Amino acid sequence: MTKLSRFTGGVSINRSKRRPPYLRISAGPLRGVYVHTLVVEAKLGRKLFKNETVEHLNGNGLDSSPDNLIVVSLAENVKRMHLRRGGDVPIE
Repeated sequence: MTKLSRFTGGVSINRSKRRPPYLRISAGPLRGVYVHTLVVEAKLGRKLFKNETVEHLNGNGLDSSPDNLIVVSLAENVKRMHLRRGGDVPIE
């Protein structure tokens, strides 16, 4: 994972060939934490459980607005990712 060279006031954009970019805190005690995780946890009033993750409804990892974020299970996240990439997911 490589960081964008531009510093954006405590938030950096991490890019990877495998996934879309996401905003991360780049300074202070929350360094390394994804912004979308902080937004959802504030919205819920609790930390995410270990089996939960955040999904961007519009597919834009840079859009961390509360209305664009939902909490899904890790299994649901994998299914959604597979579908986005054009794969078939068997119905359980």
